[in-house]
Amino acid sequence: MDPIDRSILELCRDDFRPLRPLRAHVPTATLYRHANHLVKFGSLRKERGLYQTTLAGRRLLAEAESQRRFDALEQLYPPLARVPTAVHRALITLIWAAVVAREHATRDDRHPFFVIFGGTLRWKTSLAIFVFHMLGQDPARLIVECGAEAGKSLWVRRTAAGTLAFKRELLDAPFLALDEFLSADTSVRGAIGIFLAGRRVMPVENEQVRIHPVPLLTLNPRSRPTLEERIGLSAPHIRRAIMANVDAIPMPDLATMGEEAITAARAAPPLRLGVPRADCQAYQRAVVDLVRAVIRPEASDRVDVEIVLNLCTGLTAFVPEPPEAI
Repeated sequence: MDPIDRSILELCRDDFRPLRPLRAHVPTATLYRHANHLVKFGSLRKERGLYQTTLAGRRLLAEAESQRRFDALEQLYPPLARVPTAVHRALITLIWAAVVAREHATRDDRHPFFVIFGGTLRWKTSLAIFVFHMLGQDPARLIVECGAEAGKSLWVRRTAAGTLAFKRELLDAPFLALDEFLSADTSVRGAIGIFLAGRRVMPVENEQVRIHPVPLLTLNPRSRPTLEERIGLSAPHIRRAIMANVDAIPMPDLATMGEEAITAARAAPPLRLGVPRADCQAYQRAVVDLVRAVIRPEASDRVDVEIVLNLCTGLTAFVPEPPEAI
């Protein structure tokens, strides 16, 4: 880490502070140029002339202090470093691990789906577009506008006589975005259910169908008291999901840098799917202990540890050592 950046982030780690104490050591113009750069990329937050280190900034400090890096996928795919926040980057990394796990059949069940929810201009649909470019897929063909699917089957089209007219490619894609999930009507939600079951093979119209895609749901939450009511998912579904509430994190100025990551991903070659190097099931006890250490006790029933283990196995495709992947 740049020494000036580190000085700023350490000064502002715990609260909003002025940068004045650093002027004795760093030229003023240089100091504020570095601060503006940190603000732009979400490592620092500015309010009324004061600065506070964000979650992303604290992650940078943790890496600098421990001499450990947590950006293995960014090293393989540089456009990921341009994604606006650490939370968005983490979600993309786990989506990639889930794609690997499904593609290489690490197990037949306990595969997660993903949910990103929050208000407008929170880089939700943009995250899906980024992942499609990362996979070399066409976003226009694989982003499903849930509100526009009313009364139709999600993956097939039939004639008036009931014969199959054509099958959509959704079932064969590695990744699928279900945009504005809460706008889906009852029939569409029923069709979406096969993607959220966490299984690689599901019965569909008297056939056993291979479910390839890792699904991402995007939505603007309702103003309701419980999580289930806010996002329209049941408690069993929530246990199978990896969720990000992007209203809960500071966002950089997306007007100035929100398209940078997508532009970089569009121009870059797709990232090749690797093969898991290890099965992390052997580390179940350690993963259970870690999950209990980072999840509040009242939320423990929201997390399926087997899904976490499956993601850890997927991560070994690009972080070969299981302890590092975990």
